[in-house]
Amino acid sequence: MLNFNAEVLPQYRQEAPKTPHHIILHYSAFKTIWDWMILVLTFYTSVMVPYNAAIAHLDDVTAHLSAAGVTSRPTTS
Repeated sequence: MLNFNAEVLPQYRQEAPKTPHHIILHYSAFKTIWDWMILVLTFYTSVMVPYNAAIAHLDDVTAHLSAAGVTSRPTTS
């Protein structure tokens, strides 16, 4: 049978391992700020990309048409 007395079991250290300086800790202030910054930029992108594709592009097209002499109103004679 197996014998589990103190002589057979390995001795483990009770101290925490040292974390290298290039690893970002999960609960650090830097990671919290980074997560909030990424969240804000994601929301900004999700609003501004459709806006620029739909509304701002429409303003550019209208400006180019008016510069070319095309009016947006139909002329009636």
